[in-house]
Amino acid sequence: MDEADIRRMVEEGISHSEISYRLRRRHPGVRGLSERSVRRFCFEYDILNPIPYYAQYCGHKMHIDQNEKLVMYEVTHVLAIDGYSGFILGIITIPSLTADVNVRANNESSEIIE
Repeated sequence: MDEADIRRMVEEGISHSEISYRLRRRHPGVRGLSERSVRRFCFEYDILNPIPYYAQYCGHKMHIDQNEKLVMYEVTHVLAIDGYSGFILGIITIPSLTADVNVRANNESSEIIE
């Protein structure tokens, strides 16, 4: 892969998956041109996206994040975070799906034993 060619494509705003597609069409049969390989190549050669993440105003972009660090308590936290201010817009703690499956499995097995 030519560093200057890939750098030019990234600066034009072409995504890693599109760069991968173009390289595979240009060099058929060559291995190591996957999207993941292009990302790794860009990381190793400090080829960064010239258009950084940008939210114009509060509520323009929102991130949803899920945290399952309290699995032993069988709960999951889901947060909504504003991309402009970084404020937490909402948070909810819900029973984890795996806990529900485990409880059902235990109840079903106890019903069979009885």
